[in-house]
Amino acid sequence: MRTRMKIQVDVIDLYRDMISSGRRFVSVRDVSRKLCTNALSASRVLARLEEMGYARKWSRGIYILVDAETLVANQY
Repeated sequence: MRTRMKIQVDVIDLYRDMISSGRRFVSVRDVSRKLCTNALSASRVLARLEEMGYARKWSRGIYILVDAETLVANQY
């Protein structure tokens, strides 16, 4: 029998952590490993970052992180 569990992720903290590590591109697999979760959950986290404007889909399973300067420039 499978057990389901819901997790909560602070996507802003995840974004900051990835940016501070110097990563520009991030994959579903990277996030999956970092959060110790499956690829579907990781892809949902990345999709949420994209909705919030912190990432853009680059190719299948790969996202490019938006830098802080671009975020500030897009607010005005």
